Amino acid sequence: MVPAQGLPGGGHQVPSAHYSTAPPPQAQQPRHAYPASQKKGTLNPGQEVKVGAQIVIVDRYLSEGGYAHVYLTHSRNPIGPNNLTTHCLKRIGFREEQAPDMLKDVKREIDVMKTLSIAKGPVGKDGKSEEGCKWIVEYLDSSVNRSPTGGWEVFILMEFCAGGGIIDLLNKRLRDRLKEVEILNIFIDICEAVAFMHHLPQPLLHRDLKVGRHLRPAAGRFRRA
Repeated sequence: MVPAQGLPGGGHQVPSAHYSTAPPPQAQQPRHAYPASQKKGTLNPGQEVKVGAQIVIVDRYLSEGGYAHVYLTHSRNPIGPNNLTTHCLKRIGFREEQAPDMLKDVKREIDVMKTLSIAKGPVGKDGKSEEGCKWIVEYLDSSVNRSPTGGWEVFILMEFCAGGGIIDLLNKRLRDRLKEVEILNIFIDICEAVAFMHHLPQPLLHRDLKVGRHLRPAAGRFRRA
């Protein structure tokens, strides 16, 4: 995503592939999912990680993309406005010589996610406007620290969408193809997320709309990661 006129100060994943300013970001490396039994990533199951004000426990490695590893985590205490105890943790690690550019990118990504999490949505029939957008994956917390082994380590904690992505849905429906109404509903979900960003006081443009960035909770509609 990119601000229409610059983002005021402050990725369902990866050097700011989701949110960035000009020049356009380079193509993100494809993600690869691995079986839970296969050791991948740098965090171990059962390991506690401090992310901002939150303490989360790593359950298992999920996937990778670019500079990022993604993990399934849980917490003893509910986190966020929706009281989530299961979440998705993205870890981005990079060397000291990469810090000038990478820190700028990841901080921009975090700032945009924060902006989307507190931005007011459209006014409902009750005359009230909720914070955040139900068509965008919920941001929970983040931290940027020097790594104990050298370099930098960035953690971004987000809502975990257990329903998987559009590709997962298509693979499950190889014989029973999606119906027209299902396709239209997915398209509507994407349009709602994009419209929400376009109608912010400081509009945001998304330059990386693709199938892999749309995820779904265990129950409900697709959300933009």
